[in-house]
Parts: sequence; structure tokens; C-alpha cells
Amino acid sequence: MAMDILGQIRDPENEYRPMNYWGWLENIKPDEVRRQVREMHRAGLGGYVMHARGGLEIPYMGEEWLASVSAMIDAGKELGMLSVVDDEDGWPSGFGAGEVTAGGKDYWLKWLEFERVTVDKLKLSENTVGVYLYQDNVFHRVRDMSEVTDPSREVLYVYYRCNRYYVDNLDPRVVRKFIEASYEKYRSRFREEFGKGIWGIFSDEPQLARQYIPWSLILPSEFEKRNGYDLLDELPALFFPLENSGKLRYDFWQTVNRLFEESYSKQIGEWCGRNKMVFTGHTVYEDWLGTQLLGSAGTMTFYAHMQVPGIDWLCRTAVSNVAAKQVSSVAEQLGKKRVLSEMFGCSGWDISFEEMKWIGEKHYVLGINLMLQHLGLYSLKGARKREYPASLFYQQPWWDDFKSFNDYFGRLSKIMAESSGVVELLMLHPMKSAWIAFDGQDYEKAGWTEHWRIEGALMDGSECFKRIKQLDASFKYLTDCLLELNYDFHYGDEELLKRYGKVEHGRLKVGNCMYSVVILPPSISIDRSTLRLLTEFLDKGGKVISAGDFPGLVEGERTDEAAGLKDRVISIENKKDRLKKALSGILAPPVRVELSSGEENRDIYCCTRKKGRDLFYYIVNTSRDRAYDVNVKIREKGFLYRLDLAHCCLERLDSTDNMHLEPTESIMLLGSHEELDCGKKEIPSGRIIRSIPLRTDEDWQIEECDLNSLTLDYCRYSIDGGEWQDEIPVIKLQQEMLKLGRPADVKMAFRFYAGNLSDAPVFLVLEEPQKVQIELNGQKIECADRG
Repeated sequence: MAMDILGQIRDPENEYRPMNYWGWLENIKPDEVRRQVREMHRAGLGGYVMHARGGLEIPYMGEEWLASVSAMIDAGKELGMLSVVDDEDGWPSGFGAGEVTAGGKDYWLKWLEFERVTVDKLKLSENTVGVYLYQDNVFHRVRDMSEVTDPSREVLYVYYRCNRYYVDNLDPRVVRKFIEASYEKYRSRFREEFGKGIWGIFSDEPQLARQYIPWSLILPSEFEKRNGYDLLDELPALFFPLENSGKLRYDFWQTVNRLFEESYSKQIGEWCGRNKMVFTGHTVYEDWLGTQLLGSAGTMTFYAHMQVPGIDWLCRTAVSNVAAKQVSSVAEQLGKKRVLSEMFGCSGWDISFEEMKWIGEKHYVLGINLMLQHLGLYSLKGARKREYPASLFYQQPWWDDFKSFNDYFGRLSKIMAESSGVVELLMLHPMKSAWIAFDGQDYEKAGWTEHWRIEGALMDGSECFKRIKQLDASFKYLTDCLLELNYDFHYGDEELLKRYGKVEHGRLKVGNCMYSVVILPPSISIDRSTLRLLTEFLDKGGKVISAGDFPGLVEGERTDEAAGLKDRVISIENKKDRLKKALSGILAPPVRVELSSGEENRDIYCCTRKKGRDLFYYIVNTSRDRAYDVNVKIREKGFLYRLDLAHCCLERLDSTDNMHLEPTESIMLLGSHEELDCGKKEIPSGRIIRSIPLRTDEDWQIEECDLNSLTLDYCRYSIDGGEWQDEIPVIKLQQEMLKLGRPADVKMAFRFYAGNLSDAPVFLVLEEPQKVQIELNGQKIECADRG
């Protein structure tokens, strides 16, 4: 590859180029769809994920919709672009535009709640899950209320609630109905295009109860089938720290996690596989352990069934190390070539290329290799311009210059996707410890801050919540330390280790990946299958480091089974200097950086990729405001080149000392066993575009490019002939109108002053003038289009 690297990456194929998360709204027309596909191609995008958004004016999945889908497929095929359809009318995926939720209560999302109540105030309903008496530090399930004769006796009442607008994703029957309502409809119309004109289907944020403990009508029977005892007998242990809490919580969340995986991800992944389609998208709340638990009970097993697993990362902030490493770890281990992130959403209209590059490159150094740009809107009419901005599409003034950005990330994606990670370190993921750390009183929301008293014992939900926060903080700290020490690594999900893990040639193999060192993060519990695997790994010469608290439970139960392993591992405090010392004696990273200033590195991340005999070293300054001079240390010998992806050229390097990295700058190095003809000897900075401060001490020539404009964004208003109200932002008036929930006549008064206009014409720019009456200074204005 090395001899022809520039030729291979100069014009990357569409499959490697960024994609547009393309929002369909308003009155979709086939001709306009074709035009917008051509615009994306002109800007260097390789494809798009089409999905319905608020403001759609034609019936979802109706004939007009399907005609535009057909036009999209034809236009995409003509240009060789990747067409992906979203599986839902909005989000989160699963309700089938209302067809699934129309099935009734059995299909609706459910969650558990509980309250303490005296027997005389207790009102049982069809949503009752269980009633429990507390005595001798144990909850006893009441099967017959007539046995409780004291009406003033307090009981724990557990019940479920429903959301009729979303679905029970734990029940495979519900997800099958969703497949029929969405996937099969596309199949019936476009089956000949599956795997050709339509590359894949995107599922957006399928989830559990999100803020609550999930429930399903099938959960009690599934729990007993999988665990061998009655869930309802032990249910209070979900909410309170009882003697059996560890075991019950482990079994409960294990069951929930497996049901979500099998019902949603596995069913849809297998359907896509049979139909030659790519299943892609992401779950919800992939970042920290507490929200991930409530959103999916653990995302890594969900990714296992996706042909292109993904995450999303909203706002103008650097991606979470944990979220990106979770999905990229599963992809590497299970041989999934592409790893997606939906990025830039909610970043605002003024986001710069530099900021998007900063967000994108941190994703890529953590293992992402497919950029889905949120958002490209079909139209900005009305409220749509304020919906999760910005629209990174033809409406932007910089649209004609966007191709250089997409060329760059297309080249980077091609290198990252066609190579494999050089990763020798595995860190166990503590998701199952989070299951046990979580009390059902841990909701951070109004109404759950009251104290619960049981026979004099005081338990404060906010105090309980500290346990899972501490577990998450220690996990993230260890993750950050490894990256700052330039050790690339993968997470090991214990369920995936059980399925794909074994010891070969003294190393731990998980799917396609081989590891020589395993790290245990601070944990509460460990699986028996993991214990056996690590014991065999140690027997064959492997190294295991335990950082911080060693797990005291095995699958939620207190036992001495893990004592033998604890005696054989390298135990250290969960501190960066201890970790560095422990690793330095047993494993050297393929590439690392030393700051010339002698400071400790925090901002510069590295990863190493291999294709054939070639090695790619990707070094990223993740800081937005600090530049660094660095010495780069490469473990392998051979010829070394700097590969400039912005200008597509090579530079031979005799030394990697004193290299300079501006804020958000990256360096791609190519290690080759053969000497290459570089042509150009010096290359420009690897930054595509750089924000620079305005110099006021220089002369500037200012040229008028467009008509000067004044935004009218505050108004007084009157509804249905009522009194005039004080001035507020137009966006707030929009919210007030939505609260009415009905049509209304609205008057809006905008106050502005424009002086020194001489005889220049003045225009009013607005949408759909035919729907309004206009007065200026008391005079009626004709609504005539002036272009």
C-alpha cells in the first residue's frame, strides 16, 4: 500500500466520505430531493441518512413519501452515493409512526414505581406488581391482602406505569410489530434495491424507560426462566440495600440487558443481514454508567448485532472517551469495518470548520471512522431553522467551500477503516458493577429526594446515588489516564468475553483481537466466566493489573471465589503515576509523545493502525486552546513519513523530535519498510482551516457582498384581538402559541429604526407572505414578491 498511498486516498470512495443526517420535512418533492442529493455530492459527501422530522407536510410512508424515496434512490445510484433510510417517523425508533403503540397497553413502554402507604389507603389496580411488609430487616411479599389485619400497617406498594406513546422494547413481539410497520413496508416497495440502491437502515435512539427502572409484562416469567426463582418475591431488593440486593440486581439487569439485546438489536440485525442491508444507528445515553443503565442496561452487547454500530454526540463539546471506546471496541473485536458517530447536533449556527474538525478528530483517534453530520434540513421554513441547529447543508454561506473538509475526513476514514488497530491492552467494563451499585431510589428528579424510613433506618436517595457516581468517576479517570499515557486499549464487556473470549498462545483473544495485558477497573462484581478466563490467562503467562477496588462479589453474591485471582494480579491504586509505573515494566505503546516542556501530557492522544506491513500513527492535539512542541517516540524501526491528508502529500522524516502541534491540530505518520518517493519535501500545517483574531491595527478593505439586513426577532403581540403583550423573542411567542394547542389569529408588532437610507429601496424578508397582512407605520403594504 505504501508505494501508492497518495493515489489511493486522494479521491476516497463515497463509502468513506462523511454522510449527511438529512431531515425530511415540509412538502417533500421528488425533483427537489434529486437536487439536494446532487448538492451533497458536490460538497464531497458520500451519502445520507434520510429521516422524517417535525414539520413533515405529507403522510409518512404514503405514496408521495415513497415517490420521493424512489427519487432519492435513483439520484444516489447515479452518483454512487450511499442511501440509508431511517426506520421511524421521528424518534426514538420503535413506535412505528403509531402503528405499534396502537396495539394497546401490552405494547406500551412501562416502568416501575413504588410508594409507602398504609393498608387502609392502599388501592390495588391492574398495574399492581407487588405489596410487601417489612419485618426483621426483610421484605415479605403479601400474596393475600386479607392476611394484613391492621389497617394502619404501612406497606411497600410496587406498581408500573405506562407511556402510551412509546413501546416495550423488552418484548420481542412488540419489536416484531415494529419490523412489520417499518422495515417490511420498505421491503415490499424496494426489495430489489436492498443492498444496492439502499445501503442500510438507521435506528435512532431505541431505548428502555430512560429515567426509570424498566418493566415488561413478560419480565417475571422471563426472569424465572433464566434465573430459576420468582422475581416478585425479591423485588424490593432493587430499591433498598438488603442482604440479597447484589444477587437480585445482577440477575434483574442481566435479564433486562439480554431481553433488550435479543428483542431489538438481534431481531433487527438478523433481519437486515437476511435482506443484505446494513443495520446502523445508536441507542440512547451511551456516556456515563448511570444513564446508560437506564437507557439500555449496557450498550456493548447491543452493538454486537449491528453491521455498522454507532453512537451520537451532541453539542459543541469533545466526544466522551467512554462512549467512543465502547462502540469502537466491539467493532474491532467482532470485525465490523465501519463505526459511526452522529456528531455536531445542537452545535449552533456559528460553529466553525475548526471546531467541527476538533470534534471529528477526537472521535477518530478513539476509533470512529464514519462521520454522520447532524443535520441537513430539507427546508428551514418556520420553526425548522431553530430545530437542533445548525443545518450543515446548502443553506450555509460556506457550502461551496465544504468539499475540502469532507475530502479530508474521507481520506482519514479510508485509512482508519481499511486498517486494524494495534491494541494490546484490554480493560474490563464495569457495567455489571453499575447494576449492583444502582438503587431504585437513585432518580435525580423532583419527587425522589424524600427520605425513606424503615424501622428507624434512614436511606437518602441522593446519598445512595453517590455509589454509582463514584464508580463512574473512577472508571472514566482510568480511561483518561490510559489515553493520556498514550496506551490505546479496548473495553471488554463481560458478556462478550463469555461468548468470544479464549486464551491462545499466552494472550487473551476476544473475537479478532489479541491482548497481552488486562486491566481490572475499580469494580464491585465480576462474572464467574471472567474469573475462569483470567485465571487461565495468568496460567499461560498473561499479565493482569487491578487498579483500585478489587471486585468483592461474583455475579452479585459475596463469595471467596475471586480470592485466588486477587492474590495473583498486580494490585495498584487507581492513580496515574501508579498505572504508568505498572505498565512501563510490561508493555510499551507503539507510539507516545513527550512534551518538550517536560509537563505531563493530558491533551495529546495517539492510536496506531496497521495495514499489511504499513503502520499509521495518528496523533491528535485534543485541546482547543493550547499548542504543544512534542517529541514523538515510535517503537517500530523503518522509514517514517508525515502524511498530509489536507493536501495529499508526503514528507520524509529523519527525526520526530520537536514536532509542533497547534490547538486542534493532528499529525498522521506512515511507517514503511520501504523507501518512498515523496516528491514535495515540505508540507503545510495539517489544519484545514484556522480561526484567527481580527487585527484592528491593520487597514481592511470592506466590500458589500449582500444587502444589509436587520433581524426582527423581538415583538409585541396580541392573540385573537386581545390586549397587546410586552415584547418577547419570536421563538418564545412560538412556544406560547404551541401551548394553546389550537389555531389562533396573531398580531405581531416589530419596532425598528433605520436612518440614512436616502432613496435606497427597503425590503421585508419573510416566509409565506400570502398568509399575512402587513402594515408599516400604519400604512398597509402590498404583499408582492420582489425576488
